[in-house]
Amino acid sequence: MNPKYSFDNLQHLKSTSRTTILKELEDELTNRLKPLIDWPKFEKETSRIVIELRMFGHDLYHHEYDGHYKHIWGGNYMQPQEAGHLQIEFHYPGSVKVSWHK
Repeated sequence: MNPKYSFDNLQHLKSTSRTTILKELEDELTNRLKPLIDWPKFEKETSRIVIELRMFGHDLYHHEYDGHYKHIWGGNYMQPQEAGHLQIEFHYPGSVKVSWHK
């Protein structure tokens, strides 16, 4: 994964630049997950992605799981003053929505 997706980089960008980079991340992750039509492989890859993003400094916690088709990850809502800004939604089979929350 490209270091331009790191927390340190994203937090210092102007909103328009950040939006562009987040769209690139969204497209990259969607392309990475799209071929994985097998649920266990899809779920394993989403876990790898979360680990990679955490290695880039993102504070990600599992927020929601609808039983099969959607996982949402984002900052620690129990400590919003310390919460990360990246939110990521994984939708099976193979789409991703990325957003930034302050």
